[in-house]
Amino acid sequence: MEKTKVIRDPLYGYIECDPLALSLLDTPEVQRLRRVRQLGFAFLVYPGANHSRFEHSLGVYHLAGRLPVEEPEFRAAALLHDVGHSPYSHASEALFHRVTRTTHEERPLGPRVVEALESHGLRVSRVARHIRGETPEGRLLAGELDVDRMDYLVRDAYYTGVAFGRADVVRLIEEMGYRRGRVYVRAQGLQAAESLLVARALMYPTVYLHHVCRIAEAMFSGALEAAVQDGADPGALRAMDDYEANIALRRMGGVAAGMVERINSRRLYKRALYEPAGDRRAHLARTGAPRLREAIARRARVPPERVLVDLPPMEPPLGRVDVEMDGGYRDLRRVSPLVSILDRAHRDAARVGVYTEPRNRAAVARAARRVLEL
Repeated sequence: MEKTKVIRDPLYGYIECDPLALSLLDTPEVQRLRRVRQLGFAFLVYPGANHSRFEHSLGVYHLAGRLPVEEPEFRAAALLHDVGHSPYSHASEALFHRVTRTTHEERPLGPRVVEALESHGLRVSRVARHIRGETPEGRLLAGELDVDRMDYLVRDAYYTGVAFGRADVVRLIEEMGYRRGRVYVRAQGLQAAESLLVARALMYPTVYLHHVCRIAEAMFSGALEAAVQDGADPGALRAMDDYEANIALRRMGGVAAGMVERINSRRLYKRALYEPAGDRRAHLARTGAPRLREAIARRARVPPERVLVDLPPMEPPLGRVDVEMDGGYRDLRRVSPLVSILDRAHRDAARVGVYTEPRNRAAVARAARRVLEL
């Protein structure tokens, strides 16, 4: 009989881990996730938001085990899907993507993880393809109604204390099916699917896009960028956990140290401009934050490192989700007008932010309006 172990979780009670999961959990690559905050700098707004990528990964693994997919590589991918995350999670993702041209899903799994997978007879390449969303099953990890989103919405709501993320994910999974490489929801699960999308629409402006979180993330990204420009190895920085990166950047001195010290003492930059981008969003994204920052700083006559431009990524529309009803399958949007409204509201929630020191706020605000034409 295979040895299993249960781990206590505040959301799901007990999570049962099989021998494969236990061997993966013991690798340095997965243990590192204990020291990477799930919500980056959200603890500056919500003091309880100190949970890690480790417990989130366990939650995704648990939910994946309730899906109608028997392949062991899929459950391994669920547990490993965040192994590639850099310090403070998404706070550094955009910078490292710009520098290395790779996302956290595309990073190597690590030698000890590969060793553990191969010792259990699993195909490493298959696990990696699931994580990158290159397989039909991978859409259940990063798709329209995926277990990654299910866990982080309810987990982040629990630890921040907000009431918006209370989606009924257990009911939703029970009413999900899988056919021809696509997931569908039975008619009885329609309200549960809506509850997940309601949670997504409300959690983003309340938590993920809260202006203090965005400012702190932009400052940390600016610290990393300054460190790389001063010769720091981006690969080495990316492999660090939160604590290692915080200490390393402070030891580098200059702009990098100054930014991190301000974050640590919560002396954050202030909003000079913070508005919906509207029709200008695509144009601003093409121009890029570095060029916009240089132009704003030049017009405001302040050093470029004293200006931060925050362009939240453009959210794609919700893909097709089928609902099984009346003997056939119908698009969730046609069955639920609420879903179309929620999806549009979610994509319109992001704002363009320009941040600077309090003393430069007025000058940077005037310059930003001219440059961004908002």
